[in-house]
Amino acid sequence: MTKYISDNGQENRRINGQKNDQNVSVEILEGTAPILGNEIAITTIMSEKYGKQVGDNITFEIDGVPGTFMISGLFQSISNEGYAVWIARDYELKMVSTYLFSGDLQTPEPEKAAMMKAIQQQFPEQGIKTSLEMLEEITGGFMGQLQSINALLTAIICLITFFITSLFVRLMIAKEVYGIAVMKSIGFTNAAIRLWQVLRILIIMAVSLVLGVIAANTLGGRLLGLIFRIFGLTSLEMNILPLQVYLWYPLLILAVVMLAVYTSCGQIKRVQIWNMNKE
Repeated sequence: MTKYISDNGQENRRINGQKNDQNVSVEILEGTAPILGNEIAITTIMSEKYGKQVGDNITFEIDGVPGTFMISGLFQSISNEGYAVWIARDYELKMVSTYLFSGDLQTPEPEKAAMMKAIQQQFPEQGIKTSLEMLEEITGGFMGQLQSINALLTAIICLITFFITSLFVRLMIAKEVYGIAVMKSIGFTNAAIRLWQVLRILIIMAVSLVLGVIAANTLGGRLLGLIFRIFGLTSLEMNILPLQVYLWYPLLILAVVMLAVYTSCGQIKRVQIWNMNKE
């Protein structure tokens, strides 16, 4: 554990500190990874909170001993609300709360699960986890919850779209009763009138989907950035899945709208030719 101490000594906060004995580190967004014993990397959240930039000095208490460090770089972390520091490789720690060993399994993907199970059985006293399990633990199950939220939101959006579309079509047909009666009087069948309604909504829906995809790609990152900032991320890069964004979800929404339009057009049958006499 490390403790941040403000320049005036009046403010402090305990922060999780990490270091790596290998020549690797976290992704540095600005500056470089700390190497010398008097260098340290802080998160972008801390940089904004304490008004510190790369090259500035900052005071931390490590192993109970306060010291001044130069900020060599900025990174971001999703744990502890984004408050974390990365200590230089050359810094010798006296007390370590946790030490992790990591490695790569050079084996075909289908065999990795069996190999992990065998390793866990061979070393039952050790806490052996995969990288995904570590990520799940660090984020507190957030990734799994995110998938559940995604499925729930998709279902809610489909239901709302269905009911709003149904209401819109029914109101539109009720408003155009006289016009539909005239169309029937000149030979249009119920099927032809229903197709006219479907095509009209389809054109509006296609334009809306295109505008929605454009808006999501331009504004989605900013809106998500505001949400994930709560977890400590200040720099978020969206990884767009083309099949989902440009095909599956638009087709799903389109299918829901078409179903709503088709079922709502059933009242066209109840419009009779004599209704045009009321016009």
